[in-house]
Amino acid sequence: MKDMSSLPIGLTKWKNHFWPMFLFFLALSPVFGSSKVTDVIDSVPKEDNTIYPNECRNGALENSDATFSEDGTHYDRYTLAWPGGDLEITLASNDFDAYLIITTAPGDPDGQTMNVDNFFTDPETYTQNKRAPAGTYTIWANSAEISLGNYQVCVNQAAPCEGPTNPTLSAPSDQANDQPLNVTLNWSAKRFDKVIYGDDDRTDLYEVTDQNLLRIAESTVMLVPMSKITNNGDGTYTLASDTFNDYIQGQFGRPLCPSEPFANQPNPGDCSGFLVGPDLVVTAGHCIGSENECSSYAFVFGFQMIDANTPKLIIPQEDVYTCGQLVGHVLTDTTDWTIVRLDRAVANRKPLDIRRDGEISVGTDLVMIGNPEGLPTKVAGGASVRSNNSDNDFFVANLDSFEGNSGAVVVNAQTLTVEGALVRGDMDFVQSGDCMASFRCGDSECRGEDVMKTTVFAELIPPLVTYEVRFGPCGNLQTIGDTDGTSWELTNLDPNTTYCWQVVANSFCGTAQSAVFSFTTLGVTDTPTPTETPTPTETMPGPTETPTNTQGGGGETATPTVNAKSGCQWRQGDR
Repeated sequence: MKDMSSLPIGLTKWKNHFWPMFLFFLALSPVFGSSKVTDVIDSVPKEDNTIYPNECRNGALENSDATFSEDGTHYDRYTLAWPGGDLEITLASNDFDAYLIITTAPGDPDGQTMNVDNFFTDPETYTQNKRAPAGTYTIWANSAEISLGNYQVCVNQAAPCEGPTNPTLSAPSDQANDQPLNVTLNWSAKRFDKVIYGDDDRTDLYEVTDQNLLRIAESTVMLVPMSKITNNGDGTYTLASDTFNDYIQGQFGRPLCPSEPFANQPNPGDCSGFLVGPDLVVTAGHCIGSENECSSYAFVFGFQMIDANTPKLIIPQEDVYTCGQLVGHVLTDTTDWTIVRLDRAVANRKPLDIRRDGEISVGTDLVMIGNPEGLPTKVAGGASVRSNNSDNDFFVANLDSFEGNSGAVVVNAQTLTVEGALVRGDMDFVQSGDCMASFRCGDSECRGEDVMKTTVFAELIPPLVTYEVRFGPCGNLQTIGDTDGTSWELTNLDPNTTYCWQVVANSFCGTAQSAVFSFTTLGVTDTPTPTETPTPTETMPGPTETPTNTQGGGGETATPTVNAKSGCQWRQGDR
C-alpha cells in the first residue's frame, strides 16, 4: 500500500488547480481512457461485497478472481448504497497500477460508467462535488494491466451542506402602490440573533450556549505542526498532549502562575484560521508564507474541551486536512494574511461570510474565536473596535488575544459577519515572582490588537451566496442580473403599472428563492396645457392727435385712442 501516514487515508494532496479540475472532468465523462466497456462489465458474474459511506476496505486481486474478457485483468466488485451528497471514491495499491471503475446510480445525468485511470496519480480518485445523486453504485477494483496484489478502496462522504436561506423582502412592501418610477429593491440575506456574552472573555466551547457562536466555532481551524499529530491508521488522528504549562516552562524557565487559566490543557497548535469557502482557509501571513511552510502543517477542525477536564485529542480523519495550494499571501510591516486551499473540500462545516466592502465603526462590539497559545478553541467576547483608519489594512481592537490566536476569526457581534483576522498585539506574559502571568491592560490602554480587514483579500474569495434578480410584468418574470449584494436599482419604470419581482439565492450548496412580490408605480394624470396670455412688459401709449376740423361748422374735435391689441406684446423700440 502507498505510504499515506501524513495524509487522511485514501486522499491525495493536490498542489494546484489542475488536478482537482482534471478529476472533476473525469467525473463528468461517461467513459474515459481505456477499453473497459459497460457490456463487458455487465456480462461478468461476480459476488458483490457491500461498502458503506466513510468506509475503507482492504482487498487483493488474486488468480482466483474473475477477469474481464476484453483484457484479462482481474477485478473485485463492491456495491455502495449512496444516500446522496458529495462523493469521493479512491483506489490505491503499492503492488499494481490501480484502475478504478464506477457504474453510477440509475438516472445519473453524467452517464452510466466512469473509468478512472489518469496515468499520473496514486490513488486513482473519482470525485463528484456537486451532490452525487442517491442510488446504488457499483465499484470495480481493477488493474490497468494484468497484475495481482493488495489494494485499498475508500468511500468518503461529505454530508450535503446547508444551502442558502430563502431571501425575505425588505422594500418596497409587497403590493405597495404609488411607487416612484425609479425604485430600489431590497431583500434580507439572513436572519440572526445578537450575540450574548458571558462574564469570562475567554470561554471553552462546552460552556458556550449561544448557537450563533457555536456555529461560527465549527468553521474555525487550528494549524498543527506535522510533528504533533499522529495518523492512527484507523481513520483517526491523535494530537500531542503536552500541556500549556509545559510549554510556558520550556519557553521562560518558569511555570504559569497558579491564577492563570487553562494551565493543564494541551496546546499542540501554532496558529488559528477560519473557513471562507468549500476548501479555502484564511490565516495570518506570518503563520504560512510559502508552499513548503504550508505542507508542514495539518489543518485540524473540532479541537476543543469536551468538559472541564477532557480535551478532544482523538480527531476523525474527516476533520484533518493538509495544504493543497497557497492561493494568496502578503506579509509586510502592516499587511499580514494568507489564504490556503486545502487538499479537499471540508465536510460538514459551513464557510463564514466576510465583509467585502465598507468599514467597521469604532465602538462596534466584537467576538474572536481561535486557539490562543495552541489551546482548544476559545471564544473571547467583551471587546470592541478602538480605532479604524480607512487608509490602513487593519483596525485596532481590545481583544483578549495571545500567541496562537494569529489568524483567528474576528466577528462583528451585531451582524455575525467576519470583519477580519487577528494578526498582531501586545506582549502576552510577564514575570510575576517565580511564575509567569498574563500581561493585563485596561480596555483603552496599551497598543491594542491589530485585526487584518477581510476587505483586503476579499477578491480572492468567491462570494458564498449570489442573488439572481427576476423582474417584469406579473406572470412573465425575466432574469435581469446577478449580485452578491442585497439590493437592485430599477429606473425609468412605466407609470401606473404593476410589476412583480423575485430573488433566487445560489450557493455551492444549493438554491433558495423568495416569494414573488409586486408593486404598482405612481400614475401620471393628463392635464390640458392652458392657453398662454402674454402680459405686456411695457404699455406704450400711441400718440394722441387732435385734428382741426376745417370742413364745417360746429368746430368738433376728434380724439382717437390707439390701444395695444389683445395678445400682442409691445416692447420699446418696436416699430
